[in-house]
Amino acid sequence: MKNRSIYFIFGEDSFLVEEHVRGLINKFGLLEKEQFRGRFDINDLFAAASTGSLFSQGKLILIRSPWFINEAVSDADVKRLQSIFNDTCDSSNIIIVYQKEKKFDQRKKLASYLKKNAETVEFKAFKDWEQDKVMYWIKQRITSSGKKIDQDALVAMAQAEGTNLMQISTEIEKLLVFIGDKNSIILEDVQAVSVSINTSIYELNEAMKISDFKNIMKNILHLLNNNEPPVKILALITANIRLYYQILLLTAQNKNSYAIAKILKKNSYFIEKTAQVIKNNFSVSKLEYAFQKLQQTDINIKSGRINHRKGLELAVIDIFK
Repeated sequence: MKNRSIYFIFGEDSFLVEEHVRGLINKFGLLEKEQFRGRFDINDLFAAASTGSLFSQGKLILIRSPWFINEAVSDADVKRLQSIFNDTCDSSNIIIVYQKEKKFDQRKKLASYLKKNAETVEFKAFKDWEQDKVMYWIKQRITSSGKKIDQDALVAMAQAEGTNLMQISTEIEKLLVFIGDKNSIILEDVQAVSVSINTSIYELNEAMKISDFKNIMKNILHLLNNNEPPVKILALITANIRLYYQILLLTAQNKNSYAIAKILKKNSYFIEKTAQVIKNNFSVSKLEYAFQKLQQTDINIKSGRINHRKGLELAVIDIFK
C-alpha cells in the first residue's frame, strides 16, 4: 500500500518535475519546511522526520537529488532510511523526494523502495517526433487559463519551440499577457511575441514547404547571424525533407491525413496543411536527391572536408535554387 505521506517525483523533464513539486509545496503550504539536498547526514534527516513542528501541525521535508538515489548505499543505511520513511505515515509530516538533474538507476534499493511505497510520479520528456503530444500539452495549458488557441498558432508554437517545455511555458505566459482580454491566441499573436530566432525557425519551415529559395536563405542567414550552429540548421532542414518524403510516400498509398499523422506521430491538421502544399512543390525523386545531398553534406562537415557554413549554404542552393 502506498504511503500517502511520502512523494517520489522524478523524470527526464526537469521543468515538469519542478512544477509538480511546487504544486505539492503549495498544497502543504501551512506545514513548516525543512530542506535537504545532495549529500547530507542521515541523522539530520532522522531528527527532522522524528520531531514535530513548533509552528505548524507538521513538517514538509523536501529532499532534492539525494545521495541515496544517486550513489551506492550500504545495507545499514538502506534499513535506516526505510525506517525513517515507514515511520512518516504515523506522523503529521510529509516527505517529498525529487530528482530533476539527471537519470538514476531505478533498480537500486532505495529507488525501488520509493517507487513501490511512495506516491510516485515520473515525467518523461517528449521526443522530437512527438509533435502531437507537444501540441496537446500547449493547448491544455492555454485552455486551463481560460483561453483558446487556433490551429495555425498552435502549429507555429510547436514548430518554433520544439519540445522545450520550459521555453514553451514562458512563451505561453507572454502570450496570455499580450492578448489581454481577447479570448483566443492567433498566429499573428505568436509571431508578435516570439523572439526573433524562434520566428525565423517557423518562417524557415513555412518557406521550405513552398520551396521559396529567397525566404529560405533569408531565415537561414538570420539564424546564422544569431549564432545558431550550421549543423543544427542542417538537421532541421533534413528533418523537414524526410517528413515531406514520408508524407508523399504515404499519400501515394492512399493514406489520409489522420492515418499519416498517426503513423508519423504528428498532428493531423499540420499533416493535412503540409501535404496540400508540398505535393505542388516536390516530387519523390526530388526529395530523394535532397536527402542524399543533405546526408553527404553532413558527412563532409563532420569530417572536416568543408566549412560548416559553406557546406550548409551550398546544399541549400543546390536543393532549392
